[in-house]
Amino acid sequence: MKRILYSLFFALPFMAFAQTNTKAVTFIVDMSDYTGTYTGVYVNGTFNSWCGTCNPMTDPDGDSVWTTTLALDTGAIEWKFTLDGWTAQENFTAGMGCTVTNGGFTNRGGNVVNDEILKGVCFNSCYSCDTNEVYATFQVNMENQTVDTTGLFVGGGASMGGPTDNMLENIAGTSMWTATFVKPVGFHSDYIFLNGFNSGWATKENLVGLPCAFGQYNDRTTDTMLTDWSIRTCYEVCSTDGLCPAPAVQHSIHFVVDMNNSYVPTFTQPYVSGSFNSWSGDAWAMTEIMVAGMGTNVWEYTAMLDENTANEYKFTLDNWANQEQFDSTHSACTQDFGGFVNRVYTTGTAADTLAFCYNSCASNCASTIGMGEDDLNFIIMPNPANDILNVIGRSSKKMTVEVISLDGRSMMSETNQSGTVKLNVSFLPRALYMIHVIQGDSHQWTRVSLN
Repeated sequence: MKRILYSLFFALPFMAFAQTNTKAVTFIVDMSDYTGTYTGVYVNGTFNSWCGTCNPMTDPDGDSVWTTTLALDTGAIEWKFTLDGWTAQENFTAGMGCTVTNGGFTNRGGNVVNDEILKGVCFNSCYSCDTNEVYATFQVNMENQTVDTTGLFVGGGASMGGPTDNMLENIAGTSMWTATFVKPVGFHSDYIFLNGFNSGWATKENLVGLPCAFGQYNDRTTDTMLTDWSIRTCYEVCSTDGLCPAPAVQHSIHFVVDMNNSYVPTFTQPYVSGSFNSWSGDAWAMTEIMVAGMGTNVWEYTAMLDENTANEYKFTLDNWANQEQFDSTHSACTQDFGGFVNRVYTTGTAADTLAFCYNSCASNCASTIGMGEDDLNFIIMPNPANDILNVIGRSSKKMTVEVISLDGRSMMSETNQSGTVKLNVSFLPRALYMIHVIQGDSHQWTRVSLN
């Protein structure tokens, strides 16, 4: 019969375990071979002055396997499992492999170095109660998540069950959730954590593109369990220490599209579709607004995007019934991603507005500024560039060259009276940039890539 175990902290904030000398240590003891009677199981040791009932263990599913997790200082520890305070206790013979003997007392012994889930043991033994079984413990930190009211689950693969079979237990006072399973020696399976009860896997964590994503379903996977196995991780992160990275800083990005373009086909609803919403055709529906100087048939959508993140996107119509179609004349605001030409934008460190005419690099459809690159009055060398960028005009008139990021920020500007400008771009992030060249009354744009 499948056995599921739960371990609990007792009012000990999880983040405290990240302190330099304090580690999270999980204890597991199997009472299934004990023939006496008892009410509660406790862990007593040097870390709690052998206090008796200070650190009770729990067995919520009543399968005789008890667990608890404590915040312990690094260093050597001794401990044993006791029953009903000190009514009964483990009694070891000196020399047993999991024990140490000090001052005539023989106890379990170990050394706290890192966060650790200790090997599950049978009461009064150094081994499990059944040598054909191992303990598999799954712990996931939900620090950056809102846990669904229906609970948190783990399942998947060939042997970890369906999406609602195995409910995890919150470790009290922390953001960590946990479950321990008793599995046969040699057990192996893919698995995934799910935030909420859903029989169709719709609530599973998204690991697509991460190094711990395994197989066609992008699940996690276990090692072959020849001995006790455990994982301490963070939801939707590939960590193995139980800690979650700081949540991404986000900024409000205001998308605006002017649909007053002769190219625009008949439509009902524009959308923003991109890498930030998995290219959904109907997730980010835009709202029509009135904008001074642009008139009606202008649409907007505001989203929170992660700071310093590169994004591909385009404006689409009626759930992909139509979409922007870019070619070489739009190269100042787009990039070719393996045959897919999309708008590009890297979220900066502040809120921003991205305003364009539909299917154009112009900021609105009334703009008369051309973005074509076929009749440029200058040459850029080299392109792609590394540290130095040379802009050579076809005349010797005064020239001003401005380097602009694809999110519209002016990164640098240089002027030269001779019609040739040399720019040191070594300090700029490696990315795609727009180049704005002014000579007399001529304003022209092109793009350059920094490698």
